Amino acid sequence: TLYAAVYGTGVMKSLDGGSTWALANTGLANKRVMSIRSDPSDGTAQTLLVATEGGGVFRTVDGAANWAASNTGLQCGFVRNLRFVPAGGAFYSGAGYTAAANHVYAATQCELNSGVYRSVDGGVNWALLSTGMPAGTAVNNFQINSAGNNPAGQFIRATTLGAGVYQSNDGGSSWNPING
Repeated sequence: TLYAAVYGTGVMKSLDGGSTWALANTGLANKRVMSIRSDPSDGTAQTLLVATEGGGVFRTVDGAANWAASNTGLQCGFVRNLRFVPAGGAFYSGAGYTAAANHVYAATQCELNSGVYRSVDGGVNWALLSTGMPAGTAVNNFQINSAGNNPAGQFIRATTLGAGVYQSNDGGSSWNPING
């Protein structure tokens, strides 16, 4: 099964390797889809999240047959991108944060409450992670490097609008500029 995020159309789904496509938007109130991600902790590949422009995050647990808004704690509805912690990846932090494969990050861009949000329950609930970033920093995208069990190689890098690049070595709990 293949899925495609199509801005203005929503989600398309193919059951034949991409030869044919059908809309998969039931319950998806916002069709301005920026990205789509599959939850790596779901062995059936039925749990998906989409980032939307203005509608926040939508989640399905039935392979895109039905979508529902999943924005508890998300204070910014313009979600540019989503990233799950890679399957098998885990962050270690001296502060005690350990990520699992169903932990997901959202890059947001709003007038207020922008930044990186993290969900530790597969995208159901969200918390803003902004310690070390200027207040309201809009985040375009990010990279997650889980580096297995090597804490020295684990990081998240976030690209921002006008504030440069920030890096977190503790799963997003704190951020430092790395603009060079």
